[in-house]
Amino acid sequence: MGRFIRAILIIFGVLFLLLIVAAGGLVWYAADRSPQLPKGDLALLLDLRKGAPDGVPAGRFSLSRSPLTLHQTIDAIDRAAADPRVGAIVARLSADAVPLASAQELRDAIDRARRAGKLTVAHADDLGSGGPGNVAVFLAAGFDQTLMMPQGSVGLTGISVEVPFVRDLLDTVGVQPEVSKRGQYKSAPETFTERDFTPASRAMNEAMAQGLYDQLVAGIAQGRALPPDQVKRLIDGGPYTAKEAVDAKLVDTLAYWDEVDGLVDARTDRKLTEVKAADYLAATEPEVKGDQPRIAVIYATGAIVDEPSEGSLDRQIVGRELAETIDDAVADEKVKAIVLRIDSPGGSVVASALVGRSVGRARDAGKPIVVSMGETAASGGYWIAAQAKAIVAQPSTLTGSIGIFAGKPVLQALWKKVGVNWGSVQRGRNAGIWTVNEPMDSGEKGRFEAGVDAGYDAFLQLVAKGRGMDPKAVDAIAQGRVWLGSEAVKNGLVDRLGGLDAAMVIARQAIGLGPDARVAVVRLPRPRSALDTLRRLISGSPLGGAALLEAGLGPLGPIAERFGALAAVTDGPVAAMQPLLLGR
Repeated sequence: MGRFIRAILIIFGVLFLLLIVAAGGLVWYAADRSPQLPKGDLALLLDLRKGAPDGVPAGRFSLSRSPLTLHQTIDAIDRAAADPRVGAIVARLSADAVPLASAQELRDAIDRARRAGKLTVAHADDLGSGGPGNVAVFLAAGFDQTLMMPQGSVGLTGISVEVPFVRDLLDTVGVQPEVSKRGQYKSAPETFTERDFTPASRAMNEAMAQGLYDQLVAGIAQGRALPPDQVKRLIDGGPYTAKEAVDAKLVDTLAYWDEVDGLVDARTDRKLTEVKAADYLAATEPEVKGDQPRIAVIYATGAIVDEPSEGSLDRQIVGRELAETIDDAVADEKVKAIVLRIDSPGGSVVASALVGRSVGRARDAGKPIVVSMGETAASGGYWIAAQAKAIVAQPSTLTGSIGIFAGKPVLQALWKKVGVNWGSVQRGRNAGIWTVNEPMDSGEKGRFEAGVDAGYDAFLQLVAKGRGMDPKAVDAIAQGRVWLGSEAVKNGLVDRLGGLDAAMVIARQAIGLGPDARVAVVRLPRPRSALDTLRRLISGSPLGGAALLEAGLGPLGPIAERFGALAAVTDGPVAAMQPLLLGR
């Protein structure tokens, strides 16, 4: 009977895969046919309601319809800015779907379009009725006009930082965190070891909150032509109803989405036909000439890990895979320069070291490699950036966090509470160093601390070499402290402020080209094939089916998430036995 059921499941699984492949083939066929733009004047439509992910664009054969990436969106804006057929750029926004660093990069692109004479209009159904809308207001302020439906609200309320501390809970259940860190500001383990902010972590978080607040105020003031002090008063008075937002000059006009076309036509004094950004990109793809220099844009997005998590859809940087991608680009004679786009909070020290070594080898080989930082490039994310020729970041980028920590939970008191006894047999004086059943003895503690010391010293030496600084000077700005890009450019961790376009300018100039010279851009790593994606989703885990549901291939996504959460809980003690290095 068991074999019969297994055979039935296999048959259904094969049929399901064939259905997916067939559907994907239709998608591929449709995508392969370049759309034709409408005749006459155009209005470029940007749909940012689901955000603009910072990563390599998906392939044509994808299992889900993803929004355009951040840089695809910016590419569409820049092409439209130079296209005489485009009279306006219209964006649909929602409350804080785009993080601040991405919003800053988008605003730079919108500003370029405005200087080129394009009308730019932002519309939202709502800008934060049930939560914060600070970044959405900041982004909308970069457009000529901001429109919102009459029932919407504006959630302009300021910056809030909240950090959980679970030490009392751990004490109650009998779990003792045994953690060592290097860097007084390395605050990630404090969630488990402290009951409130330490003085250092409070000072760091207050400085970051103030810096982000200042950027928010300055951006809204500049975009809405308001005095900064007035913007501060508006933040203190928020959130706002739609009418209040108009009176406060945060919104220009109340209008439904179906009214936007008429308003845009009236402002431009011509009839514009709306074209989606994806269709516009496909129809205006520039011709790549064989003699054009190539610049590889390599995306490093997500936590840095040693091996990919089977069945996981989370974005990850697999150290050896990214290192190989960089090495291949260095070895490719047609690739003249590399731009490494990083959006990562860090992760494995070994994986970070592999990537960092490849970056260093690229620099030593004379292949210019420039880093462009997104929302976050901290800890291991900074490790892989440190040896680049130049580093570019947004003002709100979270970077630095040059520090290290490691540890384990000790469950000795918990086992006593629940009446569980463990027997142990070991050979080797320090064989039990990572057991969660008892704390380290003096010998184990000594070896443990030596490893943490070595890791921190290696980090300092790497940054000192890459940035041309004295290790003592690096230590003074390291200590695990997270810096905003606006501060990192002052202390030497970042070379200049800007987005991917600024990094591309540096890369062009490094190979002897003008800042606006035409180049062929190669985006890496290549998107996974559909079959590889399916393999990752369903192999090696009984929750593979849940991962498929999370991908949007079924109506039971919430149930799949609950199973995933249960798996995370049950895997917790096993995962906790591993040292945590280079975390946030």
